[in-house]
Amino acid sequence: MKAHSTHASYPRILSRWYAVSAMTHALRPIRALWILLPLLVSGCPDLKDESPSKTCSKAYEKCTLTSGVLGVCDTVPCPEGAPTPCLVCRSQH
Repeated sequence: MKAHSTHASYPRILSRWYAVSAMTHALRPIRALWILLPLLVSGCPDLKDESPSKTCSKAYEKCTLTSGVLGVCDTVPCPEGAPTPCLVCRSQH
C-alpha cells in the first residue's frame, strides 16, 4: 500500500489561496466605495426646489422674467444717486 503523499494536496491548497487572494483583491475597490459613499453623499448640497424670484436681491441668483422665462440676476451700471448694486434679471438664452 502506498503511503499518502501530502505533497499532492499542496497545489490544491495554493490554488484555493490564490483564488481567495484574487477575489479579495478584486473586491477591494468595492469595499473602498462603500466606505467612501457616505462621505460623498453627505457632501451633496440640499436638493430643495427653490423657485426663482421675480425680483433680484443678489447677483447671479435665479430669477423669472416678466415673460416667465428663467433668467439670472446681473449687475448693471446704476443711475446717478441710486443705491448700489443695481441688479436686473437677464435671460439665460
